Amino acid sequence: MNEEPLPIGIALNEACPDLVASLISRLSNAGHSELADQLPKVLVVSQALAGNEDKFSFMAYPVPRLTFEERQTIPIKERDSIDLRLLDGSVVIDLDGYGRINWFHVSNLPNIYKALRAFRKFIGP
Repeated sequence: MNEEPLPIGIALNEACPDLVASLISRLSNAGHSELADQLPKVLVVSQALAGNEDKFSFMAYPVPRLTFEERQTIPIKERDSIDLRLLDGSVVIDLDGYGRINWFHVSNLPNIYKALRAFRKFIGP
């Protein structure tokens, strides 16, 4: 079976290292170590950010993706979200049906928006 090519994007850890470090700490302290372990591998795929610097969202997920064989052995569960408070803002992390990071919703953290927008090659207008 051929491996699908990785999508073009930027590692969240490269674009926003302080955010990733804070989220890892918060997730670990809240008992979500499996999600904390995924964060260093999260890729923000090429896209336009939805929203503005006060409230925006973006797709991002850990790579490598699950293989077909792995997806067959993991029971699908209801999609879930984790809400984390950071400074004066919040980050909601949506999980897919396999319990893996899939989407980020960010509120009142304009520096994160600016950091992602700095990677114009990957993050569109």
